[in-house]
Amino acid sequence: MKNRTVIGIICIAASLIIAFAVLPAVSGRMNGTVSVLRLRRDVPAGSILTRDDLEQISVGALNLPQDVISDLSRAVGKYAAGQLFAGDLLTGAKLRDRADGAADRLSRLEEGEMAVTVAISSFAAGFSGQLSNGDLVRIYVSGREGTFSPEELSCVRVITTVTGEAALRDSAGVSGQDGMSLPASIMFAVNPEQAAKLFEYSSSSSVCCAFLCHADDEKAEGYLAAQQEWFASRDRSEETGEGEERDNAASGVIEDAARIIGGDLPGYGRSGQGSGE
Repeated sequence: MKNRTVIGIICIAASLIIAFAVLPAVSGRMNGTVSVLRLRRDVPAGSILTRDDLEQISVGALNLPQDVISDLSRAVGKYAAGQLFAGDLLTGAKLRDRADGAADRLSRLEEGEMAVTVAISSFAAGFSGQLSNGDLVRIYVSGREGTFSPEELSCVRVITTVTGEAALRDSAGVSGQDGMSLPASIMFAVNPEQAAKLFEYSSSSSVCCAFLCHADDEKAEGYLAAQQEWFASRDRSEETGEGEERDNAASGVIEDAARIIGGDLPGYGRSGQGSGE
């Protein structure tokens, strides 16, 4: 009997706590509002955000993204990571600290790098228009010899894509209804050897892109390092091979000289002169 009384008291206490503490807190959160930033107009990828692009509104606090931005100082002066659309709430994932436009990437080419543009033969060859500035791709070549991926082009960085009207991705949307807005060529950041290979293959074969990762992906540095190591390893092998050839040639000359002096080669005597036979 006492146990039932204790259980009853506990149940009543729990119901009172839920009724007067938990439910009001949940209800307040559902009915509460917070101030957030919303896009007033479309902003192209890579563009810098200004005060005129944004508006501050109050929305329900429930189910908001964790990185939603409410402070103008965190947004104004930042760059759009992708195409932003009017009416969208602004989040940290949509912003970047550095400019990602084609002009910005061209200005950041490293020593030994150059920019080249290669035409693509089809919409699919350019990854269906989904390549963003800075993406890493692997190049495949399709021609008379079949389809293969040259080791020199295992990892190449995309600067931007260009439409048939010479509009860069920064300012041109991708639309399936307007053929001229689809990418017609791709601009790459490459070393001189990669540039030569791209020009060679694109002049006689079809060049296609296989997506590896975005520029801000944690795997990006690994892909780039692997490509650089391939070039370094090949150069070391070539240097070693040339050294061995020189050593073998020198060794052969020494052996021949020894045979001549010793009279072991036909037509030569021990004096080192021809026998005249």
